[in-house]
Amino acid sequence: MENKTRILIVEDETLVSFDLKNIITNLGYEVTAVVRSGEEAFSKAFEEKPDLILMDIMLSGKLNGIETAEQIKKSIDVPIIYLTAFADKETIQNAKITEPYGYIIKPFEERLLQSTIELALYKFKMELKLKESEKRYKQLAEKLKEVNEAKDQFFSLISHELRGPFNSILGFAEILFNDLDELPKEELRLYADSLYHSSRHIYSLLNNLLHLTRFQTGKVDFNPTNLELTEIIKNNIQIIQLSIEKKEISISTQLSDKIFVFADETMLNSVMMNLLTNAIKFSKRGGRIVVKATRRSNVGEISIQDDGLGMTDETIANLFKIEMAKSLQGTEGETGTGLGLVLTKKFIEQNGGTIKVQSVFGKGSIFTFTLPLIG
Repeated sequence: MENKTRILIVEDETLVSFDLKNIITNLGYEVTAVVRSGEEAFSKAFEEKPDLILMDIMLSGKLNGIETAEQIKKSIDVPIIYLTAFADKETIQNAKITEPYGYIIKPFEERLLQSTIELALYKFKMELKLKESEKRYKQLAEKLKEVNEAKDQFFSLISHELRGPFNSILGFAEILFNDLDELPKEELRLYADSLYHSSRHIYSLLNNLLHLTRFQTGKVDFNPTNLELTEIIKNNIQIIQLSIEKKEISISTQLSDKIFVFADETMLNSVMMNLLTNAIKFSKRGGRIVVKATRRSNVGEISIQDDGLGMTDETIANLFKIEMAKSLQGTEGETGTGLGLVLTKKFIEQNGGTIKVQSVFGKGSIFTFTLPLIG
């Protein structure tokens, strides 16, 4: 059943208010109340919150209709139509200040009253929609400003991160070019090692940027298949074995047999690689990493635990936000932007999984993520 439009009548002439109430009711509207003074009108408007007010300009009491309308509009957003027997220029100009939705001269016709009410209600409805649109536009503008600021901060970070390894590559390349024949073998090995790690850092950064860009534009390839977790984990550990040995870190696994998940293999390998290298980066020399995989209800659960630097609650809260990504150094000066973890969360969620972090500052972290099991 459609709700009737609720109208408050403010009229101090008893006969006029009686006729007006009958007409309004016969037209299919609901009269919430009939009051005589401005003081009563303000009280009833605040109490009843009508859809529209019919306001006589000349009222009993201290406030006239225009003054009453001004008071009401300070507290309630409601369309007001003036009723008056006075049509002089000064009265109309004073009424305009309160931005009324109509102005009817007494005596009035029923048809004119109805059309004025309907036009006022329509105008008010359109204005509400316009205000809502303006509010949404303002919110979008503020959001766009935040995004642009985050983008500027992000590109500033990327520029900074690229500058360091590129300077290293150019510097060491220049030394090798000028003094190759004179450099001892150990120094050559040191320069080669630095060139390798700088190149790997740039490659990793650009690769993550490429993936993030494709993800943001909806162009990322997503091809989930049946995958066995234990095999994926072992393969990734084997790839980073040199980094593990170089930092003298011990790594152990606790893997349940034959955990089959439905996921994109490229994305899952990226997730494992990012989490494992992250654990190595923030582990102290001689530290320990534990990788676990088990079944939990209808998901496969994988956790990577280290006993390294750990994180504060503030760091954890911003860990997966691209606008908050920042360079964090590892225990031996390893660099990074945090993009890998942003990408990791996106890949896990794309595959229908979740990720969570537990960490104690100074004692290490545990990254745990899930993926849906097959069937």
